[in-house]
Amino acid sequence: MALGRANRILSAIYLKAISLSLLLTVWLGLGKPALVANITVSGDYSPSEPFWSNGGNNTVSGYIGNNSTSSPGSLTISEGDTVELYNGFIGYGTNSTGTVTSTGADSTLDTYLSLYVGMSGTGILNVLDGGAVQNATAYLGYSGHGTATVRGSGSQWSNSSVIVGNYGTGLLKLEEGGKVTASSFYLGNQDLGSGTISISGTNSQLANASDINVGHRGTGLLTVSNGGSVSISNYLYVGRYADSTGTLNV
Repeated sequence: MALGRANRILSAIYLKAISLSLLLTVWLGLGKPALVANITVSGDYSPSEPFWSNGGNNTVSGYIGNNSTSSPGSLTISEGDTVELYNGFIGYGTNSTGTVTSTGADSTLDTYLSLYVGMSGTGILNVLDGGAVQNATAYLGYSGHGTATVRGSGSQWSNSSVIVGNYGTGLLKLEEGGKVTASSFYLGNQDLGSGTISISGTNSQLANASDINVGHRGTGLLTVSNGGSVSISNYLYVGRYADSTGTLNV
């Protein structure tokens, strides 16, 4: 009798262990398909796809539009998911093209150091409908062509500094309530650089700036229209150094 009772107890413990194992398996699997579904990458990119679908890694740099001239790279982050990078390169190689889109509330591209949009090729960054991007320094057109659009209420790009047109050509557009924050902005940073910022629409805002340089050593254009605004606490330079060109349209 004692042996039979012991066997029944062991069987009950075994069944409970199986049930708990199945529960943990299901629970640990939750979110994985959604994460893959809401982070999509295609075309020319590096590292390989599992890196992106697992949310990246802030110790590893990522490349969208790496070296290919025939296959543009694309990354889309949606439904509140996040991709983390150490450095981010969009349009890295000469003649390459890369596009990154962060769309929807809480969808985030989080770069630990610098984000290059148009390193040597063509880079496009879209922050839409409540999406977010955050990094330290941002380059739009490091030596290539970079364009960024921040559109919609709640859409925000947070930086320590933004350089629009370093050696290349850069364009930053804030529309329909989009917001970009940084302590410093440089439009046309180097001699060959050409940078343009356009702020249009109610609540579209360039915010938290200490200094804005419109034509630092190159050519810069800043346009504010239709209810857009600029918040600056220190200096606004228009054509800061000799041979630079700066234009301000308000």
